[in-house]
Amino acid sequence: MPDGCMDLLWDGNCLFAAGPDTAARWHRGPVGTTYVALRFSGGLGPKLLGLPADELRDRTANLDELWPGRQVRVLTEQVAAEPAAVLEAWVVKRAARCDQDPLGPRVLAMAKAEMPVAVMAERLCISTRQLHRRCLPAFGYGPRHLSRIMRFQRALEEVRCGVPMVQVAATGGYADEAHFSREVRALAGTTPRGLLGYPYADGSGANRSTGRPSAKARLARCPPPVGGDHPGSKDRMVSSVSHASRIPPGSSTSTWGSASAVSGMSIPNRR
Repeated sequence: MPDGCMDLLWDGNCLFAAGPDTAARWHRGPVGTTYVALRFSGGLGPKLLGLPADELRDRTANLDELWPGRQVRVLTEQVAAEPAAVLEAWVVKRAARCDQDPLGPRVLAMAKAEMPVAVMAERLCISTRQLHRRCLPAFGYGPRHLSRIMRFQRALEEVRCGVPMVQVAATGGYADEAHFSREVRALAGTTPRGLLGYPYADGSGANRSTGRPSAKARLARCPPPVGGDHPGSKDRMVSSVSHASRIPPGSSTSTWGSASAVSGMSIPNRR
C-alpha cells in the first residue's frame, strides 16, 4: 500500500530496498519465503539508504545496485547471522550519524492533518514550488499526493474498524461514497469492499509486483483464498526502533520519522 515510506528488506539471501509507492503494487513470490525488514517514514529513508526517494519510486532494487559492493557484502554477512538484531543495530547507528531534514516530519504531520499545500508552504516559509521540490527526494512525490495517501490510509483504518463507508466518506474529506470508492480503486487497485474481502487481519497490505513484499502493513498470517493472487500476508510486526529504544513484542509500530523493524513475514502459497 502507498504510505510515503521506504523499506530495507532481507529475504534470507540478499538485501534490497523498496521505494515509496504511488499506488499499490502486487506480489507473487516463492512459497514459504520469510522476510525481515525495516520501514523508514517521515523522509528518513533517503538519508539512511543514501539516495532520493523519487529515484526509487514505484520500484525495488538490490542493495548492491545502490551501495558499494564491499559495504553491501559486509552488511549482508552480518545480517545473515542474526537478521533482526543486526538490522535494528544498523539503523540505530546509521540514524545517529545522519542529520534528518526537519522538513520531512513536519510535512508528514501537516499532510496527516489534511492541511492545504499553500498553508504548508506558508508555515514552512517557502513557496509551494519549493515545497514540492523538497518533498520529491524525501517522500517520492509532492505534498498533494502525500496528503491524498494519508487521507486514504486514515479512511481505510476506519473502514476496517467497521465504520460505514458513507460515514467514512462524509468525515474523511471525500465528496461522497463514490468519490471514496474511486480513490480506493486508484490507490489500491480494487473497491473498498473488494479490499476488505480478502482474508486479512486488518485488510491492508497489497504487495509489490517485484516478487518481494514491502514492510508496510501489519497483518497476521492467513490462508490463501481460492482462485488466485491476493495482497500478500505477513506476520504481525513484532518490534520497532523508536529513538534507539525497543518496543516490546506484540506492540504496534512506532513511527518517529525513522524505522520500524518487521520480522517473520512469510509468503503463503497463492497458486
